[in-house]
Amino acid sequence: MLATVLHDAGVEAAEPVDVVRRCVVCGSTAHGKPEVAAALAAGVHVSLAHTRSYSYVAAARGPVGVDVEHVDAVGAHPVADVLLSRAEIAAGHPLDAESLTRTWARKEALLKATGHGLHVPPSGVTLTLPVRRGEARLLAWEGPGRAPVVSLWQESRTSGRYLPTAHTCAVILAR
Repeated sequence: MLATVLHDAGVEAAEPVDVVRRCVVCGSTAHGKPEVAAALAAGVHVSLAHTRSYSYVAAARGPVGVDVEHVDAVGAHPVADVLLSRAEIAAGHPLDAESLTRTWARKEALLKATGHGLHVPPSGVTLTLPVRRGEARLLAWEGPGRAPVVSLWQESRTSGRYLPTAHTCAVILAR
């Protein structure tokens, strides 16, 4: 799947695609943002996400992050305390499983795009509330350096007759 996505982005990579990781915080290659040397040489960044049922790959000409979360899995855990910023709580962020899942996927995709991952606590990122249709917006950033500028924010939800469980996927392009 990764080779196909890279091909569609104009990068030819031999299969199996050699994915390495590099942490922007400590420089370790034991964890961190996934990179494909052939893709980076062409200016293409990648991001990976998966649940037990789905795998997602994103490739873009610039920092990209993708995350997918299962609504029931997020709903089964008390995530609000680690997920929501004080401003989001004060603004009345909904605490239902679907809203929390949307916010989790949005924040994790953003943190993957910056390369920080969960080195930046999700509660250090404030987004618009997930109650309206349309793109989320970054309202506050407590991570290192300048706040990322999001140039594209897309979200999708899988459910329906052939999909018995709901997943939310968010893709972020940042600079």
